[in-house]
Amino acid sequence: MKSLKLSLAVAALGCLGGTSHGQSYFRSYGFDSGYVQLKDVECLPYGDIVSVSAGYTNDFVMRCDAAGNPRWSSMYFDPATPYADRIHDLAIDADGQLIACGFTGDHPWIAKIDSEVGGSPVWERSLSMDGSFHSATTLTNGDIVCAGEYHSARGDTDVLVVRFDRNGNVIWRRALGTFDRLVDDLAYCIIASRTGGFVVAGSTDRTVSDSDLLVMKIDDDGFAEWSRSIGAGWDEARSGARLVENDDGHFFVAATREEIGINNEDMWCLKLNRIGSTLWSDSYDWGEEQSHDVRATSDGGCVIVGDVLPVGDIRRETALIKLLSNGDIDWQRTYGGSDNESGARVVAHSEDGYLVAGSTQSFVSSSMAPMLVSVDDSGNLPGTSPYVGLPNFDVGSASTTNTPGPVQFQILNSPASPTITEVSPAAPDLDVRAMSDDDSWHDLGYGIAGAAGIPELYGFGNLSGGETIGIHLQAGRPDAFNALVIGFDVANLPFRGSTLVPNPAALLSLPRPDEDGVTSFYATWPSDMDLFEIYFQMIFRDSDAGGFSMSNAIHGFAP
Repeated sequence: MKSLKLSLAVAALGCLGGTSHGQSYFRSYGFDSGYVQLKDVECLPYGDIVSVSAGYTNDFVMRCDAAGNPRWSSMYFDPATPYADRIHDLAIDADGQLIACGFTGDHPWIAKIDSEVGGSPVWERSLSMDGSFHSATTLTNGDIVCAGEYHSARGDTDVLVVRFDRNGNVIWRRALGTFDRLVDDLAYCIIASRTGGFVVAGSTDRTVSDSDLLVMKIDDDGFAEWSRSIGAGWDEARSGARLVENDDGHFFVAATREEIGINNEDMWCLKLNRIGSTLWSDSYDWGEEQSHDVRATSDGGCVIVGDVLPVGDIRRETALIKLLSNGDIDWQRTYGGSDNESGARVVAHSEDGYLVAGSTQSFVSSSMAPMLVSVDDSGNLPGTSPYVGLPNFDVGSASTTNTPGPVQFQILNSPASPTITEVSPAAPDLDVRAMSDDDSWHDLGYGIAGAAGIPELYGFGNLSGGETIGIHLQAGRPDAFNALVIGFDVANLPFRGSTLVPNPAALLSLPRPDEDGVTSFYATWPSDMDLFEIYFQMIFRDSDAGGFSMSNAIHGFAP
């Protein structure tokens, strides 16, 4: 595991443009890494702004005052290993410190960063599994919950959710999804729900060109309460999804829809009720659009940020759209200069307004640079005043570099009203099953019925060295010969609704079921066996069922 590397903290950073706090402004920040793209932004309780940007070789975390003037900037990870490490998301914890999450060396990674002392790391953790975190949320007790993706031994990707305490110790971790080696499930965003538990937005890939939006509610212990797979024949949410909960307990979800086989992307927004049922679903089309973030507004609506390539244009513009609670457009704004811009995140800022964070190519000599745009509650900013470029700050040597000439950043001519299309989801809900009996086990599906019904297999106990685990079966055929199949992956397709456990590492005969069809087995987990996951399934001799019957499969994983 690489250590979090703090390269430099600075008290001043060159930027373009500027006004005082409480007014609208535009800022663009120069780094010496060429291509630097802003990925996330958060506001500290007392008004300061923190952001994370990704370059070719490094990630940067920067703190600014409320007017966008930099206080410090820190560089993380090793420049000698580009793309091996990434920060995907920032959150503010109960202590006012920064939580960063992403991956390092293909492993999920999380760190607490001191927001006051130049971005110094307080602690960092990486998990001994393949995957990545894409989003983090924090709780008032100091706990942190991260969501992302876990690359299983089956060869597919599952939703990964991990809860940490305030010191970075794992409380629990869950792998959720369809557990099908042909389907990839992952989480892009997680929020703490007002009603308890957490809500995840992500995607589930049916084919290489057909992805559906995945929304899932889990309880405080990480077990699934409900899940929804939402699609309408397009490629939905493949590039990301974000969600927010409003004061009524309903959810706004923003994602991008791409027409399969045609390079045509639309902004997409849905409103879901408390159990994930769709209240309305609309797409917004000016040309080519992408949605990147959504925030609830005090009037019951929401605001979406992304980018748009209007019909007939050759440059992308940052787009900010305010929707009413029924999905109708309240107002729309696009922002840009002489080249491409993109909005990545939007947050409430100052008393009445929004802070848009993204990337620009219009105002710096590098190919892409982070930008912050502060607008009022109607999306307005001073669009007629020229912004003269100031020297860029070179993070590597603290020297100034070239100075761009006068440039102008403005509200562009807002495009005509978009084509609004009601999206009618056609895909069925996703059946995500999580065993509630113990936090180390998941139920993967139904078995094959025998004379006594479908055998039901349960797992108990903690897969840690020296701990007792148990296998309990009911509804088996009384006195039937059986085999407990033990494997470390799932390589066969589901058969008649049952998830098979192939390539068994071991076969074990359990005591035959009693007259009620019940049998159990208990053992001590070996102290020298450090595994993340294991699979169990029982097969019975059952002539009345055509020769055999089969239980469901269960998935055990180390906490």
